[in-house]
Amino acid sequence: MSVAMADTTAQSFDSRAPSPSPPPPPPTAASPGPRANALEKIFHDALAHTLRSCSYSSFAACFPTLANYVPEALTGLHNDFVTKLDEMCKVSAARVGMTTPALDADSCCAQSEFEALLDERSVIGSLNDLDTHIVEARLLKERAEAISLNSGQAAVHSKP
Repeated sequence: MSVAMADTTAQSFDSRAPSPSPPPPPPTAASPGPRANALEKIFHDALAHTLRSCSYSSFAACFPTLANYVPEALTGLHNDFVTKLDEMCKVSAARVGMTTPALDADSCCAQSEFEALLDERSVIGSLNDLDTHIVEARLLKERAEAISLNSGQAAVHSKP
């Protein structure tokens, strides 16, 4: 490589030169806000409702022969099935501050899939941004109403 070419290459990678791309937006807090907490609560409530709706009568309807000839075995199978399904869908202790031990990622299928979707689509950050925009909009509305009261004119958003 020639000396002239080396100087040109060094100049093109000069770290002091301004970046041609815009600066990245400021980071959004990863801790869930009110809407993100509500979404997680709805998910867990729906999951709990699904587990509660797995009644013995519904389960027995799927296995009519066992229900007729060995109902006690089917009752045990139903109890084991519901217990195992509940264990697989439990939320990890670190996520909600429970005292039960955390399940590994493979056994916690519903929770891990939900968390993967939240992360993959940046849902927590988007909901936090929405919360921020709502707060800002309320402040702007209050300021506009205060200005309109002081000036005696109707606020722009309340005109027909």
